[in-house]
Amino acid sequence: MLKLSFRNQVLAGFAVSLLLVFIVGILSYNSINKLQDDTVWVDHTQKVIKTSTNLLQHLTDGETAMRGFGATAKRAFLEPYNKSLPLINNDLDDLRDLIADNLTQAKRVENLTQNVNNQLFILKTNIETRESQGLEYMVQRNMFVDGKKNMDQIRSILSQIIDTESNLLTVRKDNSKAAATNAVIFILVGSAIFLLIIIVLFYYIQRTFDEQKKIEEEIKVANIELEQVLGENKAKNWLLTGTGLLNEKIQGQQTEKELSDNILAEVCSYTEAKAGTLYLFNEAEDRLDFYASYAFANVGAIKKSIKIGEGWVGQAAKDNKAAVVKGSLNEKLDLESSIINDVLVESYIVPFFFDKKKGTM
Repeated sequence: MLKLSFRNQVLAGFAVSLLLVFIVGILSYNSINKLQDDTVWVDHTQKVIKTSTNLLQHLTDGETAMRGFGATAKRAFLEPYNKSLPLINNDLDDLRDLIADNLTQAKRVENLTQNVNNQLFILKTNIETRESQGLEYMVQRNMFVDGKKNMDQIRSILSQIIDTESNLLTVRKDNSKAAATNAVIFILVGSAIFLLIIIVLFYYIQRTFDEQKKIEEEIKVANIELEQVLGENKAKNWLLTGTGLLNEKIQGQQTEKELSDNILAEVCSYTEAKAGTLYLFNEAEDRLDFYASYAFANVGAIKKSIKIGEGWVGQAAKDNKAAVVKGSLNEKLDLESSIINDVLVESYIVPFFFDKKKGTM
């Protein structure tokens, strides 16, 4: 490198940097993809284990219900049995779908299905016999223990399925950890080499340029560019953090009203908005319906429905464009607390879509 001209030295340094960026990018991308794939398989394995456990629980509930009915002849005891029948079939179908890629597990589920069907037949027979022949008839023929051997076989098969999945889960978690570690190593090593290249380039640039003023100007330009990058990264981090917080708020089963309240509260809090409202598109009526508000003292003054194209809110929904409106949209909508009373002076109207459905905030 010392035999090269200054220009060629700089070009060579940039060429090596670009090549290294390309290599580190590919390695990091592959590691992250591997991590995502392993995470999917970890979830898949956990579903198999959970479904297997649920199946055993539902069979146990059915057997317990049968014994209760057999002992008392009270049909109230059959309620868990009746509830467990469709759940058992659903569990078998889910297991069959989940382990379709594993031949050994698939064979176990085939055997499991046969044993489960036998067990359900035994339970049904015992219930019918109790109704027609009575308890003494069943006791004399040891009918209450008819299904024990079959249940033991079911537990054994389920134990094998769960053990296999547990081993796979361990392997897949280890793979996920290794993929994450590799990604970190690639990024750290690449960053260290980048830093080394930058230091070397700066050394040769400093030795070549005689005029200090030109060097200072170049550093000044570099600092300005760095500040711009930091500012862009800060904005991206702010957006990513807000997205993550919002995702946490929308997890779980929620009604549209609960979801609207949670989303609006999080958005207003994170953006430091003084107040906010959220409307959802009513496709049948071709209008926006009010669903949630944030920090308004007089909620009754908020318009409950807005036609598409009506006012700023309706127009924003119609144009599918955000709008900033200076001045109050509604003279009755004041912002109040125990120490301040202010009038909304600037509104930001944002239309958004989910599954091609409109909503406006």
